[in-house]
Amino acid sequence: MGIFLFAIVSCNNLEHKDSPDIRFTGKCYRIRKGAWVDIIDAYSYYDYFSYKFHDHNIIGYYSSHETLGKEDHDSPFCCNLEWKLEDCIYYERLYDNQFSDWEVFDIQYIDSSKILINGAEFKRLELCEYLLYDIW
Repeated sequence: MGIFLFAIVSCNNLEHKDSPDIRFTGKCYRIRKGAWVDIIDAYSYYDYFSYKFHDHNIIGYYSSHETLGKEDHDSPFCCNLEWKLEDCIYYERLYDNQFSDWEVFDIQYIDSSKILINGAEFKRLELCEYLLYDIW
């Protein structure tokens, strides 16, 4: 009985709220790569970052990093973030993590095809790309 009550209380804390800004709903990505190295047929480095903004307050984040064609030991990395808007300032923190504090989330809506996150430009996926490349 005690375990069942704990599960109910725990699930209540994971309640989704509406998206703070529906303009961001969808998936966006950024690719950063170094010079092409012919001898290994790969880039000197290749980074991929993506955010998946849902129609609620949870964001999926995914990143991967390769060096000389090989994935790094801590790659890929993914997590869920929670975000909110207060007094015209966006904030983010790790979702469902009691040790994560709210921090300023530097995000700007540019237009329907791109947004800025922490000063870096992210391309928005079109619906057909989104359905084809949606990995999570």
